[in-house]
Amino acid sequence: MLVQTTNIYRKSASDYDRLLSEGWFRGTGVLYRSELVCVHETIYSVQHIRLPITEFKRKKQHEKIYRRNRAKFRIEIGEPDYDERREELYNFHRGRFLAFVHHRFLDMMQSSMHHGHFDTKEIRVFDGDKLIAISYFDHGIRAMASMMCIFDPEYAKYSLGTYTMLEEIEYGRSNRAEYYYPGYVLDQPSSFDYKLKLGDYEWMGKDRKWYQRENLPHSKSTGMMFREKSKELQILLAMNDIEARYRIYPYFTLGFVMDDADDLLKLPFLYIFEEEGREMGASYDHNRHHFIVFRLKDNPDFLLSNHMLMSDDYLNGDAYDFSVFSISHCRKFDDFITELKVLRSTGHHESV
Repeated sequence: MLVQTTNIYRKSASDYDRLLSEGWFRGTGVLYRSELVCVHETIYSVQHIRLPITEFKRKKQHEKIYRRNRAKFRIEIGEPDYDERREELYNFHRGRFLAFVHHRFLDMMQSSMHHGHFDTKEIRVFDGDKLIAISYFDHGIRAMASMMCIFDPEYAKYSLGTYTMLEEIEYGRSNRAEYYYPGYVLDQPSSFDYKLKLGDYEWMGKDRKWYQRENLPHSKSTGMMFREKSKELQILLAMNDIEARYRIYPYFTLGFVMDDADDLLKLPFLYIFEEEGREMGASYDHNRHHFIVFRLKDNPDFLLSNHMLMSDDYLNGDAYDFSVFSISHCRKFDDFITELKVLRSTGHHESV
């Protein structure tokens, strides 16, 4: 499946270690395993990475950041907390987050409260008594996962995001952790790649095994496959005189995570067009390896009961569609085109 979720409830620290090693990551109160993400008006594959930290050695530029900030600032490591200063730091950074974001830091903290048997820690960086940065990470037994860093932009020159990652790794080394999971990168160069500067990561292959990057088995990513198929389908639609608009569909995830949602569209892109007043969609069925056509039904009353907002990328992007689509009368693209040609030749479209 393109998206899987599992509950954190009562997951042990060793369970969490295992889940991280299998490509799961925590998004506030739920664990996800997703092959795709829709950001920057593109469909990307998620590429999981982890840093072996038993023998980790800071690079020269990172050693400089670490020593300078250790000398200038004070740090504390403890249980996550909440106050108005944390809310202020979150507001400084909310605009840089992608996909869906929490309206308030308090909402994120409440949704991050998990009932698993592993620890979540907060690193606090102070300039005197002024809180200037916080970062969050989970700690199992042998693995730890970085969650987020927010900082005061007045201190941007101190590379506090990198610094808190270095402090997280140092904490892990002092607490017998073997692997540091900083989140994922994408299958094309992106703003996520800052994570790669820390050291020599292991990369997860499509077989869910871990490799040194130079040994990673070569295979076409799911994101690349969908990007290529979207271009191919655009040509096929044009060849058959079908005027359609391309849409990236971030809500494809809903069909995998919502109960009783079998008819929801579960594909990350579609072309929308009309035939005889009916709204139709076309996409690529990656399970059956062919293009499909279907009728679309918008669900305007579908309730998304959460505290999430759309990121600036989503709000300002022209390629996204945030309707919630149900589909019906799904058929192979070739069969649809054959029927359409017959109906066009006779002047009747009613059964399309």
